[in-house]
Amino acid sequence: MNGLTSAFQGMDPVKVEIPKIDVSASIENVGTLLNGQMDVPKDDQNIGWFQPGVKVGNPGNAVLAGHVDNKTGPAVFYNLKKLEAGDEIKVKDGEGKELVFIVKRKESYPRDKAPLNEIFGSAGGRNLNLITCTGTFDRDNRTHEERLVVYTELREDLVEQIETNAQKPDAPTKVEVNGNLVTWHAVRNEKIIGYRVYRQNSNGTKEQVGSVSSLDRKNYMDPDSESSTYSVTSVDMYGQESHFAKWSGKSTR
Repeated sequence: MNGLTSAFQGMDPVKVEIPKIDVSASIENVGTLLNGQMDVPKDDQNIGWFQPGVKVGNPGNAVLAGHVDNKTGPAVFYNLKKLEAGDEIKVKDGEGKELVFIVKRKESYPRDKAPLNEIFGSAGGRNLNLITCTGTFDRDNRTHEERLVVYTELREDLVEQIETNAQKPDAPTKVEVNGNLVTWHAVRNEKIIGYRVYRQNSNGTKEQVGSVSSLDRKNYMDPDSESSTYSVTSVDMYGQESHFAKWSGKSTR
């Protein structure tokens, strides 16, 4: 049972299963340390979910981290390096809902040169990145010299199911073009995080020309506005985009 029968808003994970390496572990919610780095789970047989980041299953990069070993032997992610493309990661929440992620690739980086934006930053897909230590143990710094990252993506059929059931946000209203300025009325919904501005050119092609935060004024300046028409969409915190608002501009006047 995956429980994706209504609008999906991301998962707060409580358990992870990785059949390939015989892992079945509980989740600890972790944040950031004073130095800005991701914290780690207190129990070395648990897995840490970076709670300030993306919820599991939402667009972007959700992140899990686990220890590779301890003073007495292997820890939860000791065999993470054995995962290969196509292997499955199963994540469950407290209600029994399950998401399945598919391994795409794995990379090792020097511990101070890991690509943080690629691991934690924004992304169009629904990703889950797993991190652990690897390489030689540096006794002076009491940590391993490298970090292993396993990159995974939500299984395609689950992505389709989520997007089919998603409730799109309302589109903005009152799109107007005055001179070089495109304006619109905001959507009254606290979950809206921004707007995308689209331009339709004289040959009929449509392209996104701008993005505006929900916290900013609802306008966009474009020097080509005299010869184009415009529409605006709203985007919510789950990455769902509304339908186009009514087009406005030269050909609609």
